[in-house]
Amino acid sequence: MILALIPARAGSKGIKNKNICKVAGIPLFQRAIDAAKTSKKINKIVVSSDSKKILNKCKRQKIECINRPFHLAKDATPMGNVVLHAYRLYKPKAIVLLQPTSPFRCGKLIDKCIKIF
Repeated sequence: MILALIPARAGSKGIKNKNICKVAGIPLFQRAIDAAKTSKKINKIVVSSDSKKILNKCKRQKIECINRPFHLAKDATPMGNVVLHAYRLYKPKAIVLLQPTSPFRCGKLIDKCIKIF
C-alpha cells in the first residue's frame, strides 16, 4: 500500500490557521487531498491533524483521519515523528508526504515521483 499522508495541524507560528487558508478559494489541506485523489498510485489518503475543523471536513469526505496527539502537534515537533506515527498505525509499503503548504502539485506529478522512487 502507498499511503498519502497529509499533516495539517491547527497551530502555526507565522500564519494563524494556515492549513485552512484558501488559495484560489480552496483550503490548503483540501488542495493536498484533491491532488492525492487524482493520483493513480496512491492507495490510501490519511490526514493527520489536531484540528477538529479539519478532521470534521475530512470525515465528511470519507477521508481517513488520525487525531494527532498533542505531543505531535507542537511547533517544534519534527515531521519525521508525525510520519513514524502514521507508519506505525498503517504499516504501508511507502508514505507520500503531501504537506498542505505546497499546494501546486497534481496527481500526475505525485505518480511521477512515486515511479522514480
